[in-house]
Amino acid sequence: MSAPPETAIRRENTQTAVHASIRNMLWYWIPPVAWMGMVLLASSDPFSAKHTGEVLLAVLTWVFGHVDTHTYALVHFLIRKSAHFIEYAILSALWFRALRVGLPSLQQIRWALVGLVISLLVAILDELHQSFVPSRGSSARDVLLDFCGALFAQLLIWYALRRRQLAAVET
Repeated sequence: MSAPPETAIRRENTQTAVHASIRNMLWYWIPPVAWMGMVLLASSDPFSAKHTGEVLLAVLTWVFGHVDTHTYALVHFLIRKSAHFIEYAILSALWFRALRVGLPSLQQIRWALVGLVISLLVAILDELHQSFVPSRGSSARDVLLDFCGALFAQLLIWYALRRRQLAAVET
């Protein structure tokens, strides 16, 4: 039995490498794209303050009994604004992760900046979409809050990577 020609082996190795590269890209790029879809879905009517408020009030009443209106309004406001901050922090971190693998030739600061820009554009698109949903409102303050969440994630990533670099130098 003769060995396969060298060109056939090279072609097979190239195809395997391409398939592995595509799988790798999908593993890193699908999460931020899917998360963007979730963020934009959350700007629809079912996630309006009215609907989330009904669920929250039911949970608070079940856990604590009677909840006064002021406390309910404050808790509801804090949860909704925290959700803005956290969802964009996650989005920004996912984009950093995807860009790090997809564009390894770029420096870390560029991955962070591109992640921030994408997050900001999604925040603007999200608020624009909300302006067309009758039960939602659009707010520049929410865009700023979203951007702060994205920036916070990038600063945490920078801090973690910096600590790792310093630890590697010390050893």
